[in-house]
Amino acid sequence: MNNCFHTVIIGGGASGMCAAILLKSKLPDERIVVLESLPRVGKKLSITGNGRCNITNRNLSIDSYHGENVEFCRYSLTKFDYKFTCEFFDKIGVPFCEGEDGKMYPYSLQASSVVDALRFEMDRIGVEVINEINAKGVSKNNGRLIVNTDKGNFECNNVIVATGSTAGGRKIGGTGDGYSILSKLGHKLISPTESLVQLKTETEPIKALNGIKVNASVTSFVNGKKQRCETGELLFTKYGISGPPVLQISRNKIKGERIVKINFFPEKSYNEIVEMLLCRKETLAHRTAENFFVGLLPKMVGHTILKLCDIALNKKVSDFDGKICRLVAEKLYSFTLKVIGTNGVENCQVIAGGISTSDFDETTLESKLCRGVYAIGEVLDIDGDCGGFNLQWAWSSAAAASEGIIGKLL
Repeated sequence: MNNCFHTVIIGGGASGMCAAILLKSKLPDERIVVLESLPRVGKKLSITGNGRCNITNRNLSIDSYHGENVEFCRYSLTKFDYKFTCEFFDKIGVPFCEGEDGKMYPYSLQASSVVDALRFEMDRIGVEVINEINAKGVSKNNGRLIVNTDKGNFECNNVIVATGSTAGGRKIGGTGDGYSILSKLGHKLISPTESLVQLKTETEPIKALNGIKVNASVTSFVNGKKQRCETGELLFTKYGISGPPVLQISRNKIKGERIVKINFFPEKSYNEIVEMLLCRKETLAHRTAENFFVGLLPKMVGHTILKLCDIALNKKVSDFDGKICRLVAEKLYSFTLKVIGTNGVENCQVIAGGISTSDFDETTLESKLCRGVYAIGEVLDIDGDCGGFNLQWAWSSAAAASEGIIGKLL
């Protein structure tokens, strides 16, 4: 086998496939190869967005991204923006439809169709793909780059590291190999930690709520300092809490005691909840406490609140006074749980941290330490919020690196 290529792309995920298509489209006479550790490319992409694939977000903003130097991603996201993504996917037969909050999905609402469209396009234009191969490192020899793998060495002009992170675990390709490859070249690794992940909490206060969903706001505090507040559908689980607002607040690294406070009426202040309960007490004076929340909250949520307030289920609502209403309002406004961890790297959608962006060119994503080596996507210390922002970074960074490589020839 002739192992000489123009560009070797390590990783057949979202960013790797996008970069391969963009490069080969502009350099049809050059050999472009994708090296993928799994039996098939696009494994993680095929399950993203609960199988629907939230490709991008109409409301693209750098405010939805994080990292030690978040400004690093501004150029790529500005030049290769939402419009670029729409045009790119339209050309390969994937039109979009819009969900809530600007989330954009393939019209088929199937992540697998996005993977197939990318695969078909790579095959059509002649991108080479080698599966079940593991890259070990990158070195230089007589001005050429050498990619060392468990199936021999590959010689090339350019290497794009598109391995992703450890998110999701090894079963979907989250090996962290890119961290090792780039670290050996002298790049700094910023401690990876789970993000967009469910939180494990103390379970005694919520043991009766497993599987119950409510609309609520969830606020994260570390060492008493407010970190972030998000509102949406909260899911109680046997290990803690999940749902979109939980995933959004999960990014912050735990450096001390962490708690979350849940407001079951996010549109109301504490005083407004008190007034609501006082009004309800007058209207429903004929009921017992057991049925006080019927029509307002899921039954078991109401019972849990009453239990935490030491209010018997058979207590008459007519016996409620202002003190009881204020006590209940406190629990509804600020239901507090201690966080004891996350649901693990296998269950997280994204990793915060990664290879520092400090030694990469922000316009081309080329390494300043080893010319000809590029890093794109989640392997770098850039991560986004829920809503298609992480996949947009994959497309944008892939385009920036591809343009950088093409620019060298021009």
